[in-house]
Amino acid sequence: MARTLGLRRLLLPAPAFAGMLAGWVIGKIQSDIFLLPDEIRMMRAGLLHVPTPPTGPTRLTEWMRAHAADLGRVYSPSRAMR
Repeated sequence: MARTLGLRRLLLPAPAFAGMLAGWVIGKIQSDIFLLPDEIRMMRAGLLHVPTPPTGPTRLTEWMRAHAADLGRVYSPSRAMR
């Protein structure tokens, strides 16, 4: 995502607990649930990848380039979706 949007970000490996702690802190700041333990487990298990062909006509990279000016400008809390 950073490369597609022309951004540079430093990514460092961290234990799952550090990610969970960071998610909890951000959640407290935002009054929201930012990251759940199940989400970290699913990411670590590689469940964000599916071995099937894409089903939609638009590539994520194309969509991101088209909406780059708006991405990350507004936070949409997950609690509002419940």
